[in-house]
Amino acid sequence: GAGAAGALDKLLATFAARIPADLDARARAVGLASGHEAVILASIVQREGVRADELPRIARVYLNRLAEPPYILNADPTLQYAAGFQSDPPPGTWWKRPLYDVDKQVDSPFNSYLRAGLPPGPIASPGAAAVEAVLAPADGPWMYFVASAACDGSHTFAESYDAHLANVAAYVAAG
Repeated sequence: GAGAAGALDKLLATFAARIPADLDARARAVGLASGHEAVILASIVQREGVRADELPRIARVYLNRLAEPPYILNADPTLQYAAGFQSDPPPGTWWKRPLYDVDKQVDSPFNSYLRAGLPPGPIASPGAAAVEAVLAPADGPWMYFVASAACDGSHTFAESYDAHLANVAAYVAAG
């Protein structure tokens, strides 16, 4: 009975209660321009991560990519978002799977394979753990990650592209 305005007020109040008051300052401390950018990145981390213990490492990978030219995230969840609602097969989903190389060519400001930097807004609603992972990322030189060959929701991280390709090959070989 609260209506759209009441629901929006409740959502914003809940967000404010659960997200650190020093969001902007902490975002700047990790190299982002604002708390808004931290929420955008946290939305990607939220969609990418399965295990809470890996969220800070995933956040670090993306922060490392944003810190070096060409500043390309190459984040699959942004492609899923850019693809929009997939009605086939029913009942449909907003998260297209599998993704193909042709999906990397979709013309969208949310396509982080074609556009440098962060997308213009969040692609999902990040949880507090994903926001905290962006604000307090793990320390590490990783530039890549892929689902692990264990297929248990974990990821394998790599510093170099060659090591990443070996990790991808192990994942593919695992079926």
